[in-house]
Amino acid sequence: MRHEDALNIKIEVNPQSNKYSIPIFALQKLIENCIKHNIVSVSKPLDIHIFQKDEVTITVSNNYQPKQQSTNSNGIGLSNLSARYKLMGIENGLEIDQSDSHYNVTLKLF
Repeated sequence: MRHEDALNIKIEVNPQSNKYSIPIFALQKLIENCIKHNIVSVSKPLDIHIFQKDEVTITVSNNYQPKQQSTNSNGIGLSNLSARYKLMGIENGLEIDQSDSHYNVTLKLF
């Protein structure tokens, strides 16, 4: 509600993947990171796209428009999520892909 027209979220998830899981609150953390680290304004709306490349992964992608001022961040959100996968015995459960225009985080479903 706070961002209204400044934030667009599109979700395209295959219902067949509902039988799989991801770590608790993983998607929430990724969406919070998108909002925390990027400009979100009516003149520069933030577009978040949640989709699946295949049945066993889910990707959270956003247009990359980093804030000029550094936010109060410890830099541990994604590393904690990666560590949670390792504790479950899943190596490489999290993949980050960044370009000049987009930031993508792909999670393995289990």
